[in-house]
Amino acid sequence: MTISKEELKDIINLIESLEDQKKDLSERIKEAYKDAESRGFDSKAIKEVIKAKNSDVEKYKHDQDIISFYLDILIK
Repeated sequence: MTISKEELKDIINLIESLEDQKKDLSERIKEAYKDAESRGFDSKAIKEVIKAKNSDVEKYKHDQDIISFYLDILIK
Protein backbone atom coordinates (compact mmCIF):
# COMPACT_ATOMS: atom_id res chain seq x y z
CA MET A 1 0.00 0.00 0.00
CA THR A 2 1.38 3.36 -0.96
CA ILE A 3 0.49 6.38 1.07
CA SER A 4 0.39 9.80 -0.51
CA LYS A 5 1.90 12.48 1.69
CA GLU A 6 -0.54 15.08 0.36
CA GLU A 7 -3.54 12.83 0.86
CA LEU A 8 -2.48 12.11 4.45
CA LYS A 9 -1.98 15.83 5.12
CA ASP A 10 -5.43 16.56 3.66
CA ILE A 11 -7.06 13.97 5.89
CA ILE A 12 -5.27 15.25 8.98
CA ASN A 13 -6.19 18.86 8.14
CA LEU A 14 -9.83 17.88 7.66
CA ILE A 15 -9.95 16.06 10.99
CA GLU A 16 -8.29 18.97 12.79
CA SER A 17 -10.77 21.38 11.25
CA LEU A 18 -13.70 19.20 12.28
CA GLU A 19 -12.31 18.89 15.83
CA ASP A 20 -12.11 22.70 16.03
CA GLN A 21 -15.70 22.99 14.80
CA LYS A 22 -16.79 20.40 17.35
CA LYS A 23 -15.09 22.40 20.13
CA ASP A 24 -16.81 25.60 18.97
CA LEU A 25 -20.20 23.87 18.82
CA SER A 26 -19.69 22.43 22.28
CA GLU A 27 -19.05 25.91 23.65
CA ARG A 28 -22.14 27.28 21.89
CA ILE A 29 -24.27 24.48 23.34
CA LYS A 30 -22.96 25.23 26.85
CA GLU A 31 -23.82 28.89 26.32
CA ALA A 32 -27.33 27.96 25.17
CA TYR A 33 -27.89 25.92 28.34
CA LYS A 34 -26.61 28.80 30.48
CA ASP A 35 -28.95 31.15 28.64
CA ALA A 36 -31.86 28.79 29.24
CA GLU A 37 -31.01 28.64 32.95
CA SER A 38 -30.81 32.43 33.15
CA ARG A 39 -34.36 32.51 31.75
CA GLY A 40 -35.57 30.16 34.48
CA PHE A 41 -35.49 26.85 32.61
CA ASP A 42 -34.05 23.66 34.07
CA SER A 43 -31.14 22.59 31.88
CA LYS A 44 -31.31 18.96 33.01
CA ALA A 45 -34.96 18.80 32.00
CA ILE A 46 -34.13 20.36 28.63
CA LYS A 47 -31.43 17.72 28.08
CA GLU A 48 -33.98 15.00 28.86
CA VAL A 49 -36.48 16.52 26.41
CA ILE A 50 -33.83 16.59 23.70
CA LYS A 51 -32.87 13.00 24.51
CA ALA A 52 -36.53 11.97 24.25
CA LYS A 53 -37.02 13.83 20.96
CA ASN A 54 -33.97 12.12 19.46
CA SER A 55 -35.03 8.63 20.47
CA ASP A 56 -38.07 6.45 20.09
CA VAL A 57 -40.59 8.42 22.18
CA GLU A 58 -42.56 5.33 23.20
CA LYS A 59 -39.42 3.56 24.38
CA TYR A 60 -38.35 6.68 26.25
CA LYS A 61 -41.76 6.89 27.98
CA HIS A 62 -41.53 3.20 28.84
CA ASP A 63 -38.06 3.70 30.34
CA GLN A 64 -39.33 6.67 32.37
CA ASP A 65 -42.27 4.59 33.63
CA ILE A 66 -39.88 1.89 34.83
CA ILE A 67 -37.70 4.48 36.57
CA SER A 68 -40.79 5.96 38.27
CA PHE A 69 -41.90 2.48 39.30
CA TYR A 70 -38.50 1.71 40.85
CA LEU A 71 -38.44 5.06 42.65
CA ASP A 72 -41.92 4.42 44.04
CA ILE A 73 -40.74 1.09 45.44
CA LEU A 74 -37.67 2.69 47.02
CA ILE A 75 -39.60 5.59 48.54
CA LYS A 76 -42.23 3.38 50.24
